[in-house]
Order: sequence, then structure tokens, then C-alpha cells
Amino acid sequence: MSIIHKSFLACMICCLIGTSLSASHLLKDIPPVENMRLSGMAGAYTAVADDYNALFHNPAGLANLRNRSLGINVHYVDDAVTPFFSSPSVKPEFYFSSPGWGAGISSSFYVMEQEGGDYTIHRINSADLGFAFGIGMISFGTSLHASKKDTITGVELGGPGSPDFLMDFFTQVFLNAYDTNDAESEESVMLKAGFLFDTGIIAAGVSHGSLFDIMAWSENQELPGFDDVFGGFHAGVSLRNSRLNRFGGENMLRIRGALDMKYIGSDNRRTIHAGLEAAVHLAQVGKVSLRAGYSEKLPNAADLLTLSLDPNEGTFTFGAGIDFLVFSLQAAAEIPGSVLFDQQGTSRLGFSAGFTF
Repeated sequence: MSIIHKSFLACMICCLIGTSLSASHLLKDIPPVENMRLSGMAGAYTAVADDYNALFHNPAGLANLRNRSLGINVHYVDDAVTPFFSSPSVKPEFYFSSPGWGAGISSSFYVMEQEGGDYTIHRINSADLGFAFGIGMISFGTSLHASKKDTITGVELGGPGSPDFLMDFFTQVFLNAYDTNDAESEESVMLKAGFLFDTGIIAAGVSHGSLFDIMAWSENQELPGFDDVFGGFHAGVSLRNSRLNRFGGENMLRIRGALDMKYIGSDNRRTIHAGLEAAVHLAQVGKVSLRAGYSEKLPNAADLLTLSLDPNEGTFTFGAGIDFLVFSLQAAAEIPGSVLFDQQGTSRLGFSAGFTF
């Protein structure tokens, strides 16, 4: 084991058994724009962690990557009733992943209409660097996440869905040419950590997205309470069929199910996530995937044991994707249970497109 790997192991162990410092993450009030593979499975990814997204959600999965990859993706989410620039959230990202480590940079743009017709723009620039190593079926990982959020209010855009809106979005939002000087900024530097046990068929994982808030510690150096330590823990299990069949060849059909419990110690944010993915692998040229999932908040700790679910309060997700050579296109829809049963609420539709080399 190299000195670098030993250093990161020691760092992660100290964090896990020591203190976790309280802070408010920049994204706490804004749902993040994710790769639509994750969205299609309702975010049940902690014990999956088998692609570059492990860098952001469970860095321990970086140890199990098979190949190096360099890629660029654009993720887009909008109102499913009138999609395409009615209330868009867009996230272009660039990443590199390799067995044992990965890095990524991204910019997320959230457009929210205000009363009176103006808009508020949230822009979050992020950078991630993660390392991981494995010992047999067990792997550990840590990653450093730095982000800066700019909130700009009073932005004038064209009417939703119109050509003017599209043009204003790209010139003002993407090119940073806002017609207002009313802006606020926040910064955050987080240390994340993860653990993964993977037999090749059954996997279990634990991660913490804000294990150590470096900026909060430098500002006040206050020790956290119980909720601060356990509130950010995520735990998950997954089950999949073997990559190889009994003849030694690769299985064409691969099915995976996953179950996550996120923010376990936080009554305000605790959620359960269940996802299913079925993918048909087409030799070495790509794959076609179908996904479905369900998520719901569980404000009462007792619900962890009884899993008392109310579909009317949950969110159903559906997704599909195609990966062909270096190109990837993924889509997902999020439909609140209230829309299905009471015809109240708003569904969301998202796309991810990119190239991986």
C-alpha cells in the first residue's frame, strides 16, 4: 500500500471515529441536478457506486472502477408539463475517473421565477477530488468538495418557453451578463467519506456528504451535536446478477436493485430511496437501460423500522438510457404521488447527454 493510500485511510478513519463538524451545505434548499441514471433510480446509489458518479456520492466506489474515463456531460431538468426553458436547471460538468481516484468540475444553474415576473438565478461552481483504495471486497474513499454559490435576484428574462427566454438564458445565465447587480455569494469546502463492501452480487455502502466542513471549522470551531454527526449519513444495499455467466462469458442482461436510507439521523431530511435498473449490454458497443424508483421522506425515526410509507407523499421515478460507443443519452421523469393520485403538484423531466473517452 502506497504512502498516499495510507494517508487517506488514516484521514478517513480519524474522521469516522472523531468529530463531524456542523455546517449548512450550499445546496441544502436547492435540489441538485443529477445524472439522469441516478434520478431514474430515485437516487438509490450509495451501494451502487460503479461509475464516475461515485466521486460525488460515495467515493469508496472509485476503488472498484475498471477503466479510466474522461468525459463531459450536460444535465437538464425542467417542468414536465411545459419542458424546455420554463423553469430550467442546467448543469454542465467535466470529469476524469480512474481506478482509485477521480476529479470533476461543474457549474449548476437554477432559474426560479419571482413575483412580478423577474427571476432569481442560483449559480453553483463546484470542484471535486477523490481517492479510494480497496482490500479484497472492502473499499474506502474520501473526497474534497469545494463549491461557491452566487444568488442573483431581479434578473429580467423573456417569457418562459419563448425564443427570447432561450436567448436571455444563454446570454445572461451562461455568459454571466446579468441585468442586475443584486448578488450574494456563499462558499463551502467539505470533506466526504465512504465505505463499500461488494461481493460482486451483493453490496453494502455507507457515505457521508459533509463529514468535515473545513470552512465552518475555520470560522467558529464549535463542536457538533448528535444530529450534526449522524444527520448526514447515508446507508444502502444493492443486489445484482453476476457480470459473468456460468460459461465464463458476459451476461447480456444485467439487473440491479438498490435500497438507500439517506440523512439517517435528521428528522427534517431523512428519506428512503428504492431503485431498479435493467440493462441489455450490446457486446462491446454499448447498452440500453430501463429504470424505475421511489423515494419518500421519513420524518419519524420509528419509520426506519416499520417503513410506514404513504405513496401520496412519495415520488415515483422512471428512466431510460442508451450508451453507444463514446456517447451517452439518459432521461428520467419524477412524478410526485400527489400528481398520480390527487392530480396536484408538478412533475419534472430531465435529460443527460455527454461523451466519455
